Amino acid sequence: MREIMTVSTKGQITLPIDIREQFNIIAGDKVFGEVTDEGFLIRKPQKSLLDYKGFIKAKYDPNDDRQIAMEGMAAHVLGEE
Repeated sequence: MREIMTVSTKGQITLPIDIREQFNIIAGDKVFGEVTDEGFLIRKPQKSLLDYKGFIKAKYDPNDDRQIAMEGMAAHVLGEE
């Protein structure tokens, strides 16, 4: 399915209703944008960050391996692990 979208002066686009309904995207949802060989890909994460509330234990020190933890969580949210 191809849809034409217009970019506003603020750089915003509106996803057509057919696409929002097909992918169950509602107001306030977060989506990922990614540059690929074919162009720009927009996709919805498999889970929201709220699904991970309490995922990291209290003894976790955010200063230790912060980048590794962030990359691991992003990969999990995107379903790439």
